[in-house]
Amino acid sequence: MSLTGASARNFAFTDYSDSKCSSSLDESSAPQIKCRQSLDPVKKPPLWRKILSTMCTISLLSFLLATAALSVAVGSFTNGFKALAIVSGLQKVDLGSCGSSWQEAEAAGCVFDVMATDWVRAECKHKELSDLLFAQGNWTFFRDAEATQVISHEELLKGRISPYYTEGAYHFSHCAYVWHKHVRSMGKASMLLDSKSRNWEHSLHCLYMLAKADTSYISNKTSSKTVLGQTKTGDSVSCVAGAWEPPRHSIANGFKMMSFQHR
Repeated sequence: MSLTGASARNFAFTDYSDSKCSSSLDESSAPQIKCRQSLDPVKKPPLWRKILSTMCTISLLSFLLATAALSVAVGSFTNGFKALAIVSGLQKVDLGSCGSSWQEAEAAGCVFDVMATDWVRAECKHKELSDLLFAQGNWTFFRDAEATQVISHEELLKGRISPYYTEGAYHFSHCAYVWHKHVRSMGKASMLLDSKSRNWEHSLHCLYMLAKADTSYISNKTSSKTVLGQTKTGDSVSCVAGAWEPPRHSIANGFKMMSFQHR
């Protein structure tokens, strides 16, 4: 069946199925085409706002990076200054005490130095020389001044017996050890010595011992008495890095106070 006249006219319209437009039929008028208005696109922020946001982000990141870098720099400078102070001898740095007993010494991580006649920090022990002098001495050690209770070398080297006694030659070797540590430390920018070796009175004591060279003392098998855990001033032994300036005392006066006992 065919359409004629107005009917045909009304149905003759363009296909807008693929477009955003649609048509409506009105018998009294020509086809009217209505196009759907597309949704408004999302408005883009102004260019100046993008620029401002980018600048703020960059500034914040720069600030955070600068803060982190400053923290690292300050830490490095502080550590570097401390190291420089030690090396240049500007200050003394105590690496720690070994306490007044072998229990405290072991808990503090100290090691027994038989030639220093005490517990010391490992940094302050001259292990090579200490082992050499002890091996060459081949001394006999006792728990008592009457020389009735022998201490084996193995037991002695544990550092848990105090006091102990032996012949005077051990005392002389101890003093030679201390003085060698002095000379060895002087070759470095910063002296690293245990407080017993640094002790001025102890230094004079060893000088007196070596100068006097009492043969009867050397040969007596219990003339040397060692007490662990304290210096001549009663302090526990510590390890100190930095300058060492002895007091301005007369050596002659210092000699008057000397004794043979290890402390």
